[in-house]
Amino acid sequence: MKKIQRNWYKFNTLAMVWWTDELFTKQNQHAYIDLTNYELGIRRLCEHLGVVYFPASLIPRDQDFREEVFSAGLKCNYVKELVEMYTRFRDEYSTRPSIARNWLINLIARLDDLQASIVVSPRIALGVMEAEAGQHKNAAAVFQRFAELQPADPRAWAGLGGARFYLCDYQGALRAYNQCKEMILRTGHSEHIAHLADIAHNTAQVLLTLGQTEQAWQALEYLSPAGVQAEAYGAALRGRIRLQQRYPSQAVGYLEAALAIFDNRCHQTPPASLMLDLVDCYRLLHRHTDEEKIMQRSIAMFKDDPEMFRSSAGQSLYDFNVESTIQFLRKAIRLAPESVIYQAELASILYYIGNMEASRRTAKACLELEENVQTSRDNYYLGLAYYILGKREVADNKLEKARRMDSIIAGWPIYEKLLNGCVNMPFQKKSHHAISCWNNFGNSLKKLLRQ
Repeated sequence: MKKIQRNWYKFNTLAMVWWTDELFTKQNQHAYIDLTNYELGIRRLCEHLGVVYFPASLIPRDQDFREEVFSAGLKCNYVKELVEMYTRFRDEYSTRPSIARNWLINLIARLDDLQASIVVSPRIALGVMEAEAGQHKNAAAVFQRFAELQPADPRAWAGLGGARFYLCDYQGALRAYNQCKEMILRTGHSEHIAHLADIAHNTAQVLLTLGQTEQAWQALEYLSPAGVQAEAYGAALRGRIRLQQRYPSQAVGYLEAALAIFDNRCHQTPPASLMLDLVDCYRLLHRHTDEEKIMQRSIAMFKDDPEMFRSSAGQSLYDFNVESTIQFLRKAIRLAPESVIYQAELASILYYIGNMEASRRTAKACLELEENVQTSRDNYYLGLAYYILGKREVADNKLEKARRMDSIIAGWPIYEKLLNGCVNMPFQKKSHHAISCWNNFGNSLKKLLRQ
């Protein structure tokens, strides 16, 4: 650990105060790290000390791993070997994640050799790393194996639920979250009980994605919020449920309350989904000044988030503003060039307005990303690119595969309906026919842009 020089750190979780008794001259003129925002303060402290920072909710601590190893009843030489391997993983995690991942894989294999299934921290760490890298199939496999080895551990089911959600296996995610809740209530472990509100929130999110809005509302009512952050996320999700039920006048109260909690009590950046729900809500309520204000704030806050620009493209569709829609999608692609979805959506816009050369070029770029396809949504948009290129049979196969994988996509428009009409039409004229066709196309694509 680096020696701290020329700085004095005052750790005060209640308020920022000056020390009245100076330990050296002009002590109070030296900087210190403010821990009133604990998460940010700890991160800055670790940066100054030159040590790796791990949020407690993600990668298990060294202490957790050691406790598991020592309780596994292994010989001392095995314990030493395993601890050293986990230390190597932690040392490499922030700078060389691929090497850190290899250490975890080797460590897990060694644990299997020793039949030490009680040691689960490496499996949690590997599952988290796979999820952070967007490798949700791998994450699901890790947590599935974890659940098989330790079926009473709710952390296995929580991780499996999250992985399946991102794979668009919503029924599987729902089963995993329900199993997680059951294990939490059965074990009664205090640390696990503290996460019941999180599981209720995630369960409600899955139900909402499935269109089961009443069940989603009931899932949130099952538990009282555990802390101010859970209160904020709960209010945001309640607002989204009411918005999806087309009750914007009810939704706006929950959404504004959630934003106020994030701004004034949590002192953290609100999630992008909350900001976009507020934009939609203000639009439906014709509060255009508030809509523009939130939209500008969102773009400023999430300037490196491709999903923000993708959602902004969806907003531009409402305004018959094709140029802005294209610009926003191109910004999203620059931030995430590996995304099949963004490329296909841009290709469809260009196709619709008659810029066939650019549309086909973008669709071809989308096909080059086929190896990145993991989810049903990816398959749907890959099929859209094939359709634009005139490969209708392949497109139909991709659409059928996506619908088999995900019942939600069964309600998405077929490619012919999405792109039907007005190709090569002089868009600038804005005839009644053009506006009607654009509105049909815009409404369909707008729904996809918010999926």
